[in-house]
Amino acid sequence: MQISIRAIDTLFFRDGRPFSMGEESWARGLFPPLPSVFSGLLRTAYMCSQSLPVQDVLEKTSGLTINATLLSDGEQLLLPIPKGLLPYKVGEEVELQALQLLPHDGLSSYSLPLLLQSPRDGKVAAETFSYLEEKAFQNYLAGKEEVKYSNEAAGLLSDEPKVGIGRDKTTHIVRESMLYRVNMQRMESPDGQKKLFFIVSFDGLNIPPSGIIRMGAEGKTVQYHSLAPPFEIPLPEISRPLLKLYLATPALFEEGWRPAWLPADGSWGTWKGRRVRLLAAAVDKPLAAGGFDLETGTPKPMYKAVAAGSVYYLQTETTEAAQSIAKELHSACISELGKDTEGFGLCYAGAIGKHQLSETAFEELSKK
Repeated sequence: MQISIRAIDTLFFRDGRPFSMGEESWARGLFPPLPSVFSGLLRTAYMCSQSLPVQDVLEKTSGLTINATLLSDGEQLLLPIPKGLLPYKVGEEVELQALQLLPHDGLSSYSLPLLLQSPRDGKVAAETFSYLEEKAFQNYLAGKEEVKYSNEAAGLLSDEPKVGIGRDKTTHIVRESMLYRVNMQRMESPDGQKKLFFIVSFDGLNIPPSGIIRMGAEGKTVQYHSLAPPFEIPLPEISRPLLKLYLATPALFEEGWRPAWLPADGSWGTWKGRRVRLLAAAVDKPLAAGGFDLETGTPKPMYKAVAAGSVYYLQTETTEAAQSIAKELHSACISELGKDTEGFGLCYAGAIGKHQLSETAFEELSKK
């Protein structure tokens, strides 16, 4: 089942940083929220529709599997700009340039075979809402050199800071040193004509086709309805024994920044009996991923998650192996530590363009 979620009011999602009353005055948020947030939302929707007590929810919803959590402007999907693309400011426009893969000279402790290097000089644009439209993202996966960026989506999310103060629960008198600020966010254009939606794909749970439910740290209301036809991002053609893996949602791996089946030194590993190795990786700083455990009533363990938009560049022994690995991992959640069923590590596979790694450089690489 796939649903679209529209915010009726402003929303706020906590990140992993502490926010203790009387100690911290500014609560910073995380957008979009972690995939586990949608797991809680779906379970709540099921609980309300079935009139279940809270203590029975986890048992009754144990089969829930979240396949994807994405954003949409109502017409097409919006995906985080890959870390393998750099946005450069050119006048009033923003151009995206793919990082080039170059042989490692061996003069540092860097262990992977290839380095990532910007193809040009210039000022990198600081975009606060960096997303690619679906068509541009498909061009990126196909390994095309030109990937157009439109900042229209940036106007679909605006900050609305909220200032509040703590009060005594008994007397309702203002408590000293309890002033706080929360950065609420509104998911629509300034004129209210266009909206930003969450898109969630899941299995193993039957909920009503539409409804209104609470979401986020402030318990604001959102409206959801089922999607038909469901969204799909096609797998591009892989014509060389090379592929890239893009993470559309944060991922948790046993080895931290990389999947356990990819050795950190660039040596050959295996995926279901096929040899594959990691050539390079474009990975941002980690996110703190935690949450609240409904069963125990305590906070969940905090993990360092690989940020959405991270890209891994891989080599296989044959083109057929690259094609089969890409087919198996495309649109799949590859997170480890048991988090793949919560929607962590949604992966899309793509081709590495010749503008990133030339045939000559690839031939030299294959000799090693």
